[in-house]
Amino acid sequence: MNNKKVLVSLLIVIIAIGGYFSYNKFLTEKTVKGNKEITVTVINKDENYEKEHIHRTDAEKLGVALDEMGIAETSKGDFGRMVTKVDGIDTEMAKQQWWNIAINGEDAQTGIDDTVIKDGDKIEFIYKVGF
Repeated sequence: MNNKKVLVSLLIVIIAIGGYFSYNKFLTEKTVKGNKEITVTVINKDENYEKEHIHRTDAEKLGVALDEMGIAETSKGDFGRMVTKVDGIDTEMAKQQWWNIAINGEDAQTGIDDTVIKDGDKIEFIYKVGF
């Protein structure tokens, strides 16, 4: 009788362990890094420079995606972070140099930390001189 209880208990433990591993391997949803793909194009017409970066991200905001990419530098201002350098191209406010940000062909209406990104977005950083 005791052998039967031990055998049944052992069988239950083996089934439980097998079920656990099966569940983890086959039934849980795998998180894929980079649910969104964005294309960031850096344009400086004065220098005949144009470079395209494709980035996969789970970020909801442009600022986080840029931090992940490591292509931009920012400074803190009264209204949040302002992009000061992209792809090594620096701007100087004293010379009225700045980066215009366009999302899918439309000028961004918010700063990088408030700009929501979606899968397939085409983002342009366009070097400008003059206000």
